[in-house]
Amino acid sequence: GRTGGADPADPADPDAISFHMEDPGYRGALLMARNQGLDVHFHPADPDGLDAARLGDAPAIAFTTPAHQYPLGYRMSVERRVALVEWARRTGSLVIEDDYDGEFRYGVAPLPALATLPGAEGCVAYVGTSSKSVAPDLRVAWCLPPAALRREVEKWLAVHRRGPSSLPAEALGGFMSAGAMDRHLARAARVYSDRRARLVAALARECPTVDVTGVEAGLHLCVLLPGYDDDDVVRALERAGWRTRSLSSQSARFRLSGLVLSYSRLAARDADAFAEALRGVLDELRDPG
Repeated sequence: GRTGGADPADPADPDAISFHMEDPGYRGALLMARNQGLDVHFHPADPDGLDAARLGDAPAIAFTTPAHQYPLGYRMSVERRVALVEWARRTGSLVIEDDYDGEFRYGVAPLPALATLPGAEGCVAYVGTSSKSVAPDLRVAWCLPPAALRREVEKWLAVHRRGPSSLPAEALGGFMSAGAMDRHLARAARVYSDRRARLVAALARECPTVDVTGVEAGLHLCVLLPGYDDDDVVRALERAGWRTRSLSSQSARFRLSGLVLSYSRLAARDADAFAEALRGVLDELRDPG
């Protein structure tokens, strides 16, 4: 195998562009990279974020979710952010910064987006979506590519007839320009903070030995379950009436066992009930007799 954890899309193609991503990571990015014939390199997810020192010196594409790593929820350190932009500038690479739910933080200071760092304007494409901050039904997302790529991006969107409907896009723009978006986010953050706190407290009470990650931001957290088959846990919880996602299903090379738990729609009473159900499932799977 290759150093750094490579999973080449086509090892026979020496000209394939390298695509670096964390693992576990966002499966949509992986599917996109493989569909484009890119040479995918996986790097184990790190609490400090994607490490530019592992990415080599050749021009490449790096995909990252620095505000709230998907799915583990880590926040990339400032030092790693600066180093990643410097790597992209030095090597002529492109960094895709996916800020899918960075609007929501809980008790921590905001960290600078990669796209706002000095020198990032020529090497960072900033992408985001309204699906978490407002509603998925809007189907509005955005991309701010480096200036040198904007014409190509606009051409691709036109040729493939991609992009949001003008009506919801204009409505969202008006919502933002009127200041209503800031008020909405402030209200939503209070609601989500309460739901998150209830779930974290319930898990600590009912399952005190499990590690929980990703609690500082976003709309989901992870429960790590070493020693368990997380697919078995997911199936058992589903039989009990709870839909969850296995962490291993988001892994390609560096497999971790756990659960990805969204709390955006979790009612107050449901946090305790879910934690009790999880405790029962773990007890049953640990001692099936």
